[in-house]
Amino acid sequence: MKNTLKGFLSGVLVTVICISLLGTASATRGKRTAELDYLDIRVTLDDQEIKFDELPGAYVEPFTIDGSTYLPVRAIAWALGLGVGWDEATSTVKLTTKDYRPQKDGFDPATNQKLQMEEYIFSIPDYWAGGKDGAAINYYTELGGDKFAVLRIEKSDTEISYEELEPMGESLGKSMEKTHSEDNYVMTDYEMFQGGDGAKGLLYTYSMDIPIEGKKIPGTAKMFVYPSETDHKLIFIIMINSSNTEYIYDNDFTKILLTIKKNTDSQGTWIGGKPTSPTTQNTEKPKESSQPRPAAPDMPSGSNTVYITKTGKRYHYDSTCNGGNYFSTSLQDAIRRGLTPCQKCVD
Repeated sequence: MKNTLKGFLSGVLVTVICISLLGTASATRGKRTAELDYLDIRVTLDDQEIKFDELPGAYVEPFTIDGSTYLPVRAIAWALGLGVGWDEATSTVKLTTKDYRPQKDGFDPATNQKLQMEEYIFSIPDYWAGGKDGAAINYYTELGGDKFAVLRIEKSDTEISYEELEPMGESLGKSMEKTHSEDNYVMTDYEMFQGGDGAKGLLYTYSMDIPIEGKKIPGTAKMFVYPSETDHKLIFIIMINSSNTEYIYDNDFTKILLTIKKNTDSQGTWIGGKPTSPTTQNTEKPKESSQPRPAAPDMPSGSNTVYITKTGKRYHYDSTCNGGNYFSTSLQDAIRRGLTPCQKCVD
């Protein structure tokens, strides 16, 4: 059902893009019937074939119309290392280039805070400050003026199994756009994701604009949603990062998801520091230790460098894993591309 839904929506998107290109140089709206020719078209990048069925998003085969070749924009964007989204309100394909800010490096299991939501424990770097806010957990870093990096963990009353959740992938992600329409949320991608200790769910990426102090501040949002194994209620983990912070926190978010643990000693007990108001907290940057930090749990040492292929879905810590033809890149770049870790390397 998921593949059918994604295929339909992706097909609509590609059709809209293709039809808009069939007119003149000026903006064109309307419909036109055209004959599509499928010629088993192959595309290479630096002499390496792009396998469209292995890239994020639904599989869409290239075709030609009246001698012009049309390629799936999402697949080509991912192959080139670009982010891609579709703004339905303005009929705009939104491509984004690489973010050159450094990833925050400080995920240290020796000093991380241990926070608990129901039966799950989350390991959070110590430079995130905040606490429990009603039924949710809110933590902040680089908060000040129009800068913000926010981490929120929340459990809903909706009961659903993973088998029921998976087919909802596209529609659930789009509902976030409608709920936060004033912030111009645009879903750029989603995928199935295996977090730690039974946290299996769906991972979404959004572009966004948030009104702060009379300005629209662009940024990104990531949302991971999965059903609790105890009562099947959905747990949401959301991170929002404005585009003007000193660091990107995607690595933090991924490592938090990969190191989720279940606590068998406690039933629904809150674990964490004293809640701190985001308006009064100390936003001074913590001093970085001169000592090398140990690797995060279940992640190999030296994980800032990973290995990928130009068209694969995974990133690897072992350059010889599965005998692939890999090239090295940063973990930051792999995550930005939407790649997920090879479980064989992690294990």
